[in-house]
Amino acid sequence: MNENEILFARRELPHYLNETILNGHTRVTVTPSGERPPQMVPQDVDETLSRREHRQILDSAINEFIDKFGVDPSAPKVQIIDGEPYTNDEAQKLVERETIDPGKVVSEQSAVPHSPNPVGGTVRVHILEASDNKQPHEPWYDASDDAWDRFSTFGPIDDPLVSAHYGQWEPAEEGEKATKLIDHLKENQDDYQRGDNHLVAGWVDHADHNGIGKINGFYSVSAVTATGINVDWPHDSIFQHELSHNFGADHPGNGIGCINPTCIMNYVAARAHGTEWCNGCHDDVGSEM
Repeated sequence: MNENEILFARRELPHYLNETILNGHTRVTVTPSGERPPQMVPQDVDETLSRREHRQILDSAINEFIDKFGVDPSAPKVQIIDGEPYTNDEAQKLVERETIDPGKVVSEQSAVPHSPNPVGGTVRVHILEASDNKQPHEPWYDASDDAWDRFSTFGPIDDPLVSAHYGQWEPAEEGEKATKLIDHLKENQDDYQRGDNHLVAGWVDHADHNGIGKINGFYSVSAVTATGINVDWPHDSIFQHELSHNFGADHPGNGIGCINPTCIMNYVAARAHGTEWCNGCHDDVGSEM
């Protein structure tokens, strides 16, 4: 591992989006066409981008970061575990030897009396990136998009109704506890939860768990880095796992998740970049979609 990879993992290099409009200081919303969503009033957002414009900004920022530091923020090679740097391969070997946990997620039963379900054949996902010291240092958009595509196996999902929002969620004072972060998201961004087919997902740089999702609920939070003695999961695995909780998939509180070793709801499988649901979890999600 080289020094810049370690510095990046320790968050000691500049943020890759620092010189862009997506640096968290401007309220930006990304929609398929760049049109402002009808429910948003002018003071809610400073700039609206199309997916194509957003893609261009991300690609340019990532390429400039690679040229300057020799590190690809979308494919980091080092992670920090209990204060020490490990390559991804080394971290995987620690998991296989059961020297460390395969990562941790947490779920909560939603307090609402009903769960998400399509309306008019559509489910809308609003993704909010945390700002300030909680802004993710690694790209998450493509991973979230890939994970969401997997839910299309359950029926018609209107993919273009995925929107991304920067500079609009500020959970910096909530610390690292995933339970506090999801409560903050729910309390401060509930305007996006406008119906049974609206999910609200947050992305943060770090938390005490890889992610958290409301079972049969509308909110989730995914973390780029799980602090402490935890292994980071692939970003799309986190997002798929937590949204699966929203649609009713659950697992025992046994430290490994679903007992099926190949299911995305199993911690080891998720860490190893598994993408499939076992029959039971597939049925749980499918019954809501």
